[in-house]
Amino acid sequence: LEGKALRVKTEWINMESLNWIKQLRVTGQWLNYDGESIPYKWSRTVLIVEHEEGLKILGAVE
Repeated sequence: LEGKALRVKTEWINMESLNWIKQLRVTGQWLNYDGESIPYKWSRTVLIVEHEEGLKILGAVE
């Protein structure tokens, strides 16, 4: 995908939850030079745990 730009959006899903596992959804979309999206998009949800040393990533789900 040379010559393309990637737009990435991140959003926290359950920040108000008391659960100590937080979820961050990352959505990426490829754009061409004039800013139009091309039909390739991906999304991952990352499970993150609050750890005494900071945040720790558990894994990603589709």
